[in-house]
Amino acid sequence: FLYFIVSIHMHAILLLHTFAALLPAAWEDGYVTYYGGVPNGGGACGFPGEVTSTFPFGNYAAADFTLYDSAKACGACYEVKCVGPFTQAGANDCQCSSSSVVIQVEDSCCTREYNTPHFDLNPTAMDAILDNSIGTCGVAAVKFRQVDCAYNPEGKNIKIVAKPGTSVYWYAFFVWDVAYTGMIEKARIKSSGSSTWIDCPLTGAYYQCSGGTPYVEPYTVELTDTAGEVLVGVDVIKDSSANAEWDFGTNFGKSLTTNAPTSVPTAVPTAVPTAVPTAVPTAVPTAVPTAPTAVPTAVPTAVPMSVTTLIPTAVPMAVPTPTPTAVPSAPTAIPTAVPTAAPTVTPAAQTTSPAVPATTSVPTAVPVVTGVPTAIPATNMPTAAPTSTPVGPTAVPASS
Repeated sequence: FLYFIVSIHMHAILLLHTFAALLPAAWEDGYVTYYGGVPNGGGACGFPGEVTSTFPFGNYAAADFTLYDSAKACGACYEVKCVGPFTQAGANDCQCSSSSVVIQVEDSCCTREYNTPHFDLNPTAMDAILDNSIGTCGVAAVKFRQVDCAYNPEGKNIKIVAKPGTSVYWYAFFVWDVAYTGMIEKARIKSSGSSTWIDCPLTGAYYQCSGGTPYVEPYTVELTDTAGEVLVGVDVIKDSSANAEWDFGTNFGKSLTTNAPTSVPTAVPTAVPTAVPTAVPTAVPTAVPTAPTAVPTAVPTAVPMSVTTLIPTAVPMAVPTPTPTAVPSAPTAIPTAVPTAAPTVTPAAQTTSPAVPATTSVPTAVPVVTGVPTAIPATNMPTAAPTSTPVGPTAVPASS
């Protein structure tokens, strides 16, 4: 697998690099024995002692010479689990626990035998993978694989530790607390203000720089691990003091273990330009034209139908029907009442009453009674007026 990453960690810069392989590695067959370890330091890797409170929690081992690889394996981490007694060495009483343990290489032990990788575990690690006493099971068959040295979860940075006797004319250093593979493939330094790198090859368990003296402090350090990751710590080594310890400012494997966001800057620029232009133009034009089409269709259809149907039907039907029915009813009642009362009294006084029918409208009474008209027209009740009027006129002609 290939991964390309660029990132910045405080004063250390993670340069463009590739990973040759990812951890954990595949399981392999091996066997383990045990020894007393180097709890107070002094092993082949030069560690100051065994750390018990943080990673690797007191679990250390010495590796056979093939695994040790001239100190290159110093600091490498392996997960180990017991699978039974290693019968090739005559072991027959090993009761394995269900647990595995992660050990760190701190020492070298021996020549490889049985053509099988061999670890010599310290007592803490040996006890972790056995259910019975390590005194009973001296040689156990195991499965093992290289795993991440888990310094990143604890926030530990790489340590640069100067060897005794260093100066600007001779400089050598250890590299401790290395995460991920735990192993350094190459180291070099650069004097302040210089563009020339000075190689510091692995010599024993430390890195000794050669050439380019005297060095100018502070020094910039470049480290490459066995996975191909490159880290540069700018002005990390402040001076050439012997035994001085310097914080490198970062660690390996953060982009693949506990610091996944480091790989984001490479992926984001590629994905964003491709996704945004494609999605925006396609969705917007399609949705906008569809909405205007629905609006004009709904408005014209609803307005004309409700206006023309309701207004004409309600107005003409309601007005003409009540008007003709109410008007004719009034005239019918008036003529019926007037003629009935008038003819009953008039025939008794004179024979010329046939003209009375014309009195349907008041003009007939005006020429007959010359002096009395004042009372006739003023009366709005025709029934009373005709009854009293005939009494007066009947007496007047008899005197003449």
